[in-house]
Amino acid sequence: MDRSVGRSVFGQDAAGYDSSRSDYPAALYAAIASRTSARPRTLEIGAGTGLATAGLRTLEPRSLVLVEADPGMAAFLGDRYEPLGAQVICAPFPEVAVDGPFDLMACAAAFHWLDAEAALHRIMELLVPGGTWAVWWNSYFGHGLQGDPFSERLSALLAEKAVALPPSYRSGMHYAFDSQHHLASLRAAGFVEAEQSVFERPRSFTPAEARALCATFSFVHVLDAPARERFLDEIADMVDRDFGGLAEGLCATSLYIAAKPE
Repeated sequence: MDRSVGRSVFGQDAAGYDSSRSDYPAALYAAIASRTSARPRTLEIGAGTGLATAGLRTLEPRSLVLVEADPGMAAFLGDRYEPLGAQVICAPFPEVAVDGPFDLMACAAAFHWLDAEAALHRIMELLVPGGTWAVWWNSYFGHGLQGDPFSERLSALLAEKAVALPPSYRSGMHYAFDSQHHLASLRAAGFVEAEQSVFERPRSFTPAEARALCATFSFVHVLDAPARERFLDEIADMVDRDFGGLAEGLCATSLYIAAKPE
């Protein structure tokens, strides 16, 4: 799936995205706080509806800039966070015109829509020496972790249907869990002290909840309306038929933190 899809598809139903996607664990923000300065000047890339923004605000940033390329998502984000003092900029990264420097730059569930080399170069330019870069994803399938029957069944269905997946999936696996790839990319871009952390949280899905979650996925959005409804109906039927109406699964989060050299 072309990266340009990520700049417009999710804003078609920003409210649905916000209500169906999982937030991020408190331990993730604690890990970021341990690696950044107090009250960091912060820029968030691809902030979406603000699911990660809420956690970044617990770090009490002196300033908070939210960059979001999708106009629908940016409007939702602005309604929520501009009254709280954040600056929302509707523009793509890394092309966005923004003044640094920043102590912390972060990106949740959006970095796969960017050209990584160009984005990391711009991040390095905008960070202060010793500044922190944090990037993470939630994964609902394709993470390869044990004890997640919903992930296994959904992955099998997607393979059966030969669904064209977004850039965050390679050979059916979520690339957020390819630590060798991400740590090597960070080192190649000049970052130091790069490390990965993985957080697992149980999540269960009724047929309606599984349907609503899958409706937020880019590869479902791009289907024509009849095909989209048929696919979502299959997801709901799968949960009802194969799991007795309640599918047990995991929301797995992979976090990478690195620093700009002093």
